[in-house]
Amino acid sequence: MIQVLPEPDALLLPPIFRRGWYVREVARQNGWVQVCYEERVYHGNQPGEVVLSLTGWVVETAVTAILIRHLYHFHPTGFLPDEWFADPGDHGYSSWRLFWQPLATAKLVQGQQAWLEMVRDRLAIGDLSV
Repeated sequence: MIQVLPEPDALLLPPIFRRGWYVREVARQNGWVQVCYEERVYHGNQPGEVVLSLTGWVVETAVTAILIRHLYHFHPTGFLPDEWFADPGDHGYSSWRLFWQPLATAKLVQGQQAWLEMVRDRLAIGDLSV
């Protein structure tokens, strides 16, 4: 649950954060963490423009620094469009414009680019061993 103040009896905000969302830590106080979620619109490889910013307080035990990513490597056998849109429906999420990028020059959002740099060569030759 997210609250307007770092106090157990503070006003609750509507449920805006879900498990697995990336948030930026703003402050810590007495077992509480103030977090900020930013939703961005990306135009190609340009830095994303913030279109939504939500800030609130959560109990410290609800925040983790551990992030687990999954990589899927596939070989398509049919037509793939240059770009497409993902619409998650009525679950309160935005639509996303998705597109392919050449692996050799791909740029990802902040926080993911360092990961791509670490594995780019292995991805190019299909070596996905740990």
